[in-house]
Amino acid sequence: MSAFASGFLTSANQPQPKADRAPLRILLVDDDEDYYVLTRALLSDVEDQAYELDWKVSYDEALAALQHAAYDVCLIDYQLGGHNGLEILNAVRESGDRTPLIMLTGHGDRRVDQAALAAGAADYLFKAKTDAALLERSIRYAIEHARSLEALRQNEIRLAALYEQEQTRARELEHAYAELHHAEMLRDDLTDMIIHDLRGPLTVITINLDLIGQALSRLPNSESLPSLTNARTAARRVAWMIDDLLNVSKLEAGRLQLNFTPLAVADWLAEKQEMYRTQLEAKQITLALQTPAKLPLAWVDIELIDRVLDNLIGNAIKYTHLGGHIAITAEANAERLTLCVQDDGEGIRPDERERIFEKFARGTSSEVTATRPGAGLGLAFCRLAVAAHGGTITADGAPGRGTTFTVTLPLKR
Repeated sequence: MSAFASGFLTSANQPQPKADRAPLRILLVDDDEDYYVLTRALLSDVEDQAYELDWKVSYDEALAALQHAAYDVCLIDYQLGGHNGLEILNAVRESGDRTPLIMLTGHGDRRVDQAALAAGAADYLFKAKTDAALLERSIRYAIEHARSLEALRQNEIRLAALYEQEQTRARELEHAYAELHHAEMLRDDLTDMIIHDLRGPLTVITINLDLIGQALSRLPNSESLPSLTNARTAARRVAWMIDDLLNVSKLEAGRLQLNFTPLAVADWLAEKQEMYRTQLEAKQITLALQTPAKLPLAWVDIELIDRVLDNLIGNAIKYTHLGGHIAITAEANAERLTLCVQDDGEGIRPDERERIFEKFARGTSSEVTATRPGAGLGLAFCRLAVAAHGGTITADGAPGRGTTFTVTLPLKR
């Protein structure tokens, strides 16, 4: 051992007490024993941190040590016999080892500096200018940098896992959507087929009932006329439900072409009042119209909106008790028409105000619902038809306090 090395051994072999920190394990790869001794001395001079220094002198020893032990930092001399520090650095990184590496050189060379940093070195130190403070700071920064990189890597792993989960979920949703779309297509095809198959026989039934009615009407005191009237009413109700089902299906699929024409709202409402007079009188219900002196024309698909109002008036009559009251109000501003159909019947629960517009949904609290079941398509049709016009329909009310349906429609297309 040289005099230079022996001069530092005493200090290195008698380290000063350190703070209660776990010692950092340092691997020095350098074939110069004097620099090993110097490094021990420099590390022993660092306050508040203890170090355990291992020394290897060759490329093979360094790789073997890194494979079998965990180090906080590795110091590598650039010139190492038949190899150089860059080869060790590259070999370590290729093995997947993420130990922070600091390159050492006895000659300042900017190209080596840049090559080392590009290869993944945490720092580059010129031996002749390295003191205890610089070495301590370089080691500390290398460790902190490695921790930051590891935290970043873990975050990338977590993000990659989350991304894969989201991709899996997206694929599952896409598959579920495709299955739902296929089921909807099958449903629409089945609906169209059922409607087509029912309409023919129903038309024959209706025509024959009319013919029978005409024949019976010529007979004196025919006891069969009331039964025939009930049969014709039932046939019309079935035809109505078939039309609702067809229109709902077309509206949902966006296959119903709207025919916008101007509607004189006040005259239209007066016609509705007269049309329902017989049904209203049968239950002793009064129907009041409340409209301003002048109402602008509304550009709507008259057939659809007519069906909407028929549904709302029909429901109001159905759920209003004997001697009740129904009011239809209309008002307009420069852009929108608002229609309200209000009754003092059984009303609806607050939790049903949205649900009743769903297809096949019906109220659960009504005695009428229990005794006179229906298809539950009327209000679903109303919402779809109004929405197709760019409007809205809402329901308000409470059990025992009646129900108010409010329809808002744009006046112009």
